[in-house]
Amino acid sequence: MARHSLGHRRLRESGNGTSTPQVLTRPKRSYRHVGLRPSTALACSVIAIVQVAALLPAHAQTIWTGNTSSNWFTGGNWQGGAAPTLATNAFLDTIVPNPTVVNGPGAQALDLVVGASFTGALTIGSGGTVANTDGSLGFSSGSMGTVTVSGSGATWTNSGDLYIGRNGTGVLSVGSGGTVSNVVGRVGGCENCSTSAVGTVTVSGAGATWTNSAGLAIGASGTGQVTIAESGKVLTGPSGGFLGVLPGATGTMMVTDPGSTWNISDQLTVGGSGSGMLIVQNGGTVTNTAGTIGSSSGSTGAVSVTGTGSTWTSSGNVTVGLAGTGTLTVAGGGAVNVGGGTGTIVAVPLRATRRSRLAHSMRQPCSSVPARARSTSTTRHRATFLRQR
Repeated sequence: MARHSLGHRRLRESGNGTSTPQVLTRPKRSYRHVGLRPSTALACSVIAIVQVAALLPAHAQTIWTGNTSSNWFTGGNWQGGAAPTLATNAFLDTIVPNPTVVNGPGAQALDLVVGASFTGALTIGSGGTVANTDGSLGFSSGSMGTVTVSGSGATWTNSGDLYIGRNGTGVLSVGSGGTVSNVVGRVGGCENCSTSAVGTVTVSGAGATWTNSAGLAIGASGTGQVTIAESGKVLTGPSGGFLGVLPGATGTMMVTDPGSTWNISDQLTVGGSGSGMLIVQNGGTVTNTAGTIGSSSGSTGAVSVTGTGSTWTSSGNVTVGLAGTGTLTVAGGGAVNVGGGTGTIVAVPLRATRRSRLAHSMRQPCSSVPARARSTSTTRHRATFLRQR
């Protein structure tokens, strides 16, 4: 993977199997892939969870049964008769007879797995708080994990990393008033995770916020999609944001509607070694330092900024087609602002060597690319600019 100007930080994914250096910074415990035969019988579910738990660091664990109600805090809903603590791994792997709901403060666990081998669900409502170390939605291939955080004061705090679709399918919905936080966010797999992993995140509504204090990878080994809408906000820290991390992975970010923002305190890479797409429309905004579209050989990246008030602001330069294929489209009132009015957009020739790319890059000053600028495109460059009326 091409080196990014992140102060040479590497966001390193962790998961199962081989070890290819990739993007995201935090040393991780290894949760190895397991494949288990589906069963609706609770006994088999418990056995499957025990097998998953055996791959985690040695700690006590408790398993949701939902035998009494949906209330997290009721001991009778957990195997062993007690709700988890900060020293206990928690597994939510059934929605029958009752899914899991938190409507008050103080729910906690060590690591929280929603959908370990089968199907799990967690709803955090108004005033509800959950605190844990790492969170995983859809841990194993074939599993399904869903978490909804919505309502005034609804909070999910991960002091470690958060995986949405680790090897299976994960869905995270953050609604009005809801907040989710973690160190590194991974949507759709991780390094060494399944290529069939699928992660979906929606952050929508006033006060809906997702904070990734280090970085965010969307489409790490599998397929990841994040949508920010209706004044939702996603904050990403100094390790940067990445769409389409590993070869074959696909990552998409859509930022739509006035007040909806993705704020990245470092670099944005659209198409790392896989395929990445950034869509900014209908008044949405994205901010970052440097930007790269189509970073590594074989990657593809596409950015579209359309609609009045839609803005992509990069305080540093933007490179389109560094070693991969990049496309930047600005249309219908959208704008791209680079370097506070003094930066450049660099398009790299298709057949140039690395040295000649640096010598013969097409540099175009771009303080604000207006949507009504003359339409242009080039087939001689891996990078294309499409400015449409």
